[in-house]
Amino acid sequence: MVCFIGRSNVGKSSLIKALFSLTPEVEVRVSKTPGHTKKMNFFRVGKAFTIVDMPGYGHKAPRDFVDMMVVTKIDKCGSGTLLTNLLNLQDVVKTETTSCFPQPFLIR
Repeated sequence: MVCFIGRSNVGKSSLIKALFSLTPEVEVRVSKTPGHTKKMNFFRVGKAFTIVDMPGYGHKAPRDFVDMMVVTKIDKCGSGTLLTNLLNLQDVVKTETTSCFPQPFLIR
């Protein structure tokens, strides 16, 4: 089982939808309304595993999540800002994290 957890309105549902867009059994609904996910949503991916889309938990992240990073909502800034943010993100990944996947996966 893989759970997607994080603060409210950070794009957890959008990330799941993007990652599993070619998997017909994972039909994630994404809302423009912040905090739309009110309950846990379970999606079975073949016989391999289950994905859980969790509701947001608020604004304070547990300490265990400090090194974890997913960048979502790229459509909220202009292309120049996006490039600057990606370059800054590369620096942060290199200098301040130990467990980040090195290739950015951009999610709107």
